[in-house]
Amino acid sequence: AKGVGSCGDWAAGIKAWWKVGEEAALQRLEHFLQKVLSSGDFEGRKRLLSDEKNTSELSPYIRFGEISVKFIYAAAKQYAQRTDQRIFADSGYAYDQERPK
Repeated sequence: AKGVGSCGDWAAGIKAWWKVGEEAALQRLEHFLQKVLSSGDFEGRKRLLSDEKNTSELSPYIRFGEISVKFIYAAAKQYAQRTDQRIFADSGYAYDQERPK
């Protein structure tokens, strides 16, 4: 019978894929903004297709505190304002609306 740990490193694939740390999180965010958000694929149902990378892949960085959701939101909103993206056009959130003067 095989003992515990005798099957090798079960996390080897994860370790090879995910780079850790704030710098890696910022690089992943930049990739998301440049490649996914700018193409418009994140807005529609295309982001749900499994044969293309149309999601942010930022979840582990958020989970382990390497980047915050507020930072990602602000960066995405700022980036979208420089493009023709509609992702923030009508979010329905009060904090996303212009404040009356």
